[in-house]
Amino acid sequence: MGTGRGRVHVGTGRGRAFRRSLKAASKLHLSGSVTELHPHLLRHACATHNYESGMALWDVQKILGHEWATTTVGYLGSVKSDPEKASLEASHRAVRRLSGEA
Repeated sequence: MGTGRGRVHVGTGRGRAFRRSLKAASKLHLSGSVTELHPHLLRHACATHNYESGMALWDVQKILGHEWATTTVGYLGSVKSDPEKASLEASHRAVRRLSGEA
C-alpha cells in the first residue's frame, strides 16, 4: 500500500513509524482502561469528540468519508446521547445561528 491524499497507511514506512510513536506515547502517558493507542482508536475518538461537541452527524460522516450514516453511528457507540436527537438539536442550533438568534 502506498500513501494517497495525505493519508498514512500502516504498511508503509511512515505508517509503521507512526504506530511505533503511538506505542511509545502510550507507555509514557496512558493509564487506566486505555493502555495503548492505535490509529483507528484516534479516528473513533476524534469522531466522538466532534459529535459530542455539537457537530452534526452528517458532518462527522463526511469527515470520516462514510457513505452510510449507520457506519458513522457505529463509530459513536460510546456516546451517551441519542444520535438522532443530537442531530436534530444541531440542526436547530444551525437555524438559530443562521437567523441571528444565537
